[in-house]
Amino acid sequence: MYYLKQGNVITLVQEEDSNYESDASKNSGKTSLNMDSIMKRLFTLKNKKPIIDFLNSIYGDDIGYEAEVYYPNVENLNRNINNGLLSFRADLYIEVTYKDKLYDYAIEFQTKYEKDMGIRIFRYGFDKAVKNSMELNKNTIDISFPEPYLIVLEKEKGLEDKINLRIKFPKQGSFNYKINVLKYWEYDLQRLFEENKYLLYPLQLFNYRRFMENLKISKQSEEKKRLSVEKINVHILTTIKNTLEAISEAYKCDKITLEDYSEMLSVIQNLNDYFIDTYNYYKGLSQEVEVMFKSFYDPEVEKRGIIKGFEKGIQKGTNDAKEEIARKLLREGMGYEFVAGITELNLERIKEIAKEIIS
Repeated sequence: MYYLKQGNVITLVQEEDSNYESDASKNSGKTSLNMDSIMKRLFTLKNKKPIIDFLNSIYGDDIGYEAEVYYPNVENLNRNINNGLLSFRADLYIEVTYKDKLYDYAIEFQTKYEKDMGIRIFRYGFDKAVKNSMELNKNTIDISFPEPYLIVLEKEKGLEDKINLRIKFPKQGSFNYKINVLKYWEYDLQRLFEENKYLLYPLQLFNYRRFMENLKISKQSEEKKRLSVEKINVHILTTIKNTLEAISEAYKCDKITLEDYSEMLSVIQNLNDYFIDTYNYYKGLSQEVEVMFKSFYDPEVEKRGIIKGFEKGIQKGTNDAKEEIARKLLREGMGYEFVAGITELNLERIKEIAKEIIS
């Protein structure tokens, strides 16, 4: 258990012991799939529009963009292994104040469905409700649960749109605790846009994780694996390209800012790095993905004139000056590929500088 600070948000991160941890310790140089970090990047954007659009979409509320958004420090991160496939999850609590009304939300993200989710969500909701209870009357104690929502990223057969947790009280009847479910694999980019869920654009790469994981542990011959990968890699590149186009279009439509654009690309980059480090058969795509990132993001930055001043400094600057510019860009949330292209420093050095900033 540890505290993680990002901006003005302090998060309590709790990790459960699992086989994943022992594997990770053996491969400490590899990129881990940190769902907590991914969701934090998306849901703590400085621009509230994508977040409020998403909340209105899934909860059916009508919150305005001038609302105040707050993230309580009750977030949890867990990694489990179920049937040989790693399962990652992150719990996110959001409180929104709009027109003197408080909206209390609890969103759980899960890569794959687990049967105890309903119980877990109820338990965390109850803990938060108790912590938030303001008055304790001798005879009546009022507690208010956050409104739950479950987002499952990878396909699960038979999963309904709602989970029901029936709570029975001796001699007092029973109560149904209902949790709505968003099945992410049913959403392509067009549907995400139409339903104002474009905040989740960067997660499209998850559609391939199960395939890559199963291929990794498969007993097929190396030749068959190679052929399978060649076919799926075409689809992966198309998905990344289409996702970048969708993000670029959202920027042009003023749904996201340039800073949001950078954060979304950082999430895709994190997932891409995870794929590269975890699945050997995916490594060949890294250069093509890097070129794609630059072709989409760099022109938008250049249009805004952000890089003009930096370019003059780069032309005259020493290596120390380039690294200082890299630090400034990284602190502004710019992606690794972008910073490397602007400063002409190699990507490994950019990643080292990013680690120095965090430490």
